[in-house]
Amino acid sequence: MGKNANLELQTRKSDTWLDYTTTLQLRFLHLQEGSSFTIFVRHSLARFNFWTNQQFYFLPHEGEIQVYTVRPRKEPREKAKMHAEAVYNFDVDKWYIIAIEISDSRFTLFIDGKQLLSFRDKGTLAGTVAISTGPFSEIKLELDSIRVAQENVNQFRTVDTALTLPTTWAAIKESE
Repeated sequence: MGKNANLELQTRKSDTWLDYTTTLQLRFLHLQEGSSFTIFVRHSLARFNFWTNQQFYFLPHEGEIQVYTVRPRKEPREKAKMHAEAVYNFDVDKWYIIAIEISDSRFTLFIDGKQLLSFRDKGTLAGTVAISTGPFSEIKLELDSIRVAQENVNQFRTVDTALTLPTTWAAIKESE
């Protein structure tokens, strides 16, 4: 992915996903000051065509991670609420495993198996996963092994892990 790129994972009923774990492998090929990427979970279009989600916003050059809750605004210039923040130093050309686990109203971020932050938010609607790179500074990253799965969190399965299909980023990119 380069600057200002977007990827949204959509399947039938992905707008109903509640409790799931998103896992991906990521490697930075190029970073500039101010470069960013975001992982959106429970990403969906809410009332009045406003997006609602949890945004895990990464500033890898600066080593910052911030999490914002985005909901339909009550006022036109209302800002998103920051829920949590963490510090993590990323290196260029090194692979990282990033996992975001959602169970009920708890959101937890792991990098390479280490828990970096965790918080509760009871108001986030069901939704899919999306990944986006920022428009302001040059960034190049590779993604691999993107997986969304439910690990038997409750009796109502929102993601059927029996139907997971291994693929590569190239296959996703070239699909219609």
